[in-house]
Amino acid sequence: MQIINPSTGQETGRATYVIKQEVNFKDSTASPTQVEEFTSVTLVGQSGEATNNTMDWNSACVGCSVLHQEPWSGYASFYNGQTRERRWNREVSIPAGGKKDLDWNWSLRTRAGGVELQEPYQWGSGQVLGRCDNQVAGNFGCIAPRISPTLPIDYATRQAGATLVAVGSQVNNHWWGWEEKNKPLTRLADDADAEANRDIICPDTFVPDPVVVDGSCDEYPFARTYQSRDNGTVFSGDRCQQLTSRQLSNGDWDLFTVDGDWDPNAPCLRATTPLAQNSAVGGDLGRFTQDVRLLDQDKYFVLVYDSRLS
Repeated sequence: MQIINPSTGQETGRATYVIKQEVNFKDSTASPTQVEEFTSVTLVGQSGEATNNTMDWNSACVGCSVLHQEPWSGYASFYNGQTRERRWNREVSIPAGGKKDLDWNWSLRTRAGGVELQEPYQWGSGQVLGRCDNQVAGNFGCIAPRISPTLPIDYATRQAGATLVAVGSQVNNHWWGWEEKNKPLTRLADDADAEANRDIICPDTFVPDPVVVDGSCDEYPFARTYQSRDNGTVFSGDRCQQLTSRQLSNGDWDLFTVDGDWDPNAPCLRATTPLAQNSAVGGDLGRFTQDVRLLDQDKYFVLVYDSRLS
């Protein structure tokens, strides 16, 4: 924060602050749920005419039961090196089966010797920094919707199922779910639409590769995404890249093409994978959906890793 001489336009003083903020969401079994906020301000430097420094801070949360909160009342004084901090909770009432957006607006004003150093500084307004719902996992909770979460899939235990995700996200040129390419998957919440996707890519007439014991029809992108069936434009699983799985000499599983070369632009992937590995990836997706509170059209990424290498 600067003090500028209006006659000369020269800086005559400066106060430097370090600000830390946290917003922590908490799940609960009933409404209202709580949102915890933390603010920490430290004066780390002052020079010239920037003495007797004070700051006024306001936090407004549209959608919370307490709209305005202050970590301290009015202008609080700061000496060089001093830290002021506070945690507090707000409540958010969420309608049963519904959701509510939260919009924060923070503002601060600083003074030196009783003189305003600059116009009030504001940030956060209009960005919908929080969303609370009662549509996932049978409880009430909140998330930061602007952050796209990542679904981790462990190759060590998911093997062929994990390989299908890795190939679809990082080898096929659509890059479904690969964060490096900024190609997120998009959650499809409608049960009927997801089942229709599954029935088209993996119909009852699909015959698994008989070499794979307890083989099943596996697909990528997931049926519960809007990317499934190449955004709904594929009407037969035969148009997908056809793959099958084989267990290697070291016990791991891998995927191989069936009846033809690899098509890097295939609109979808369909593979025969062991049912247990297929189901395990599906279970990962289901738990992830609840843990991060994915709603319809929410975006997320995938990451295949091998826990044996860590």
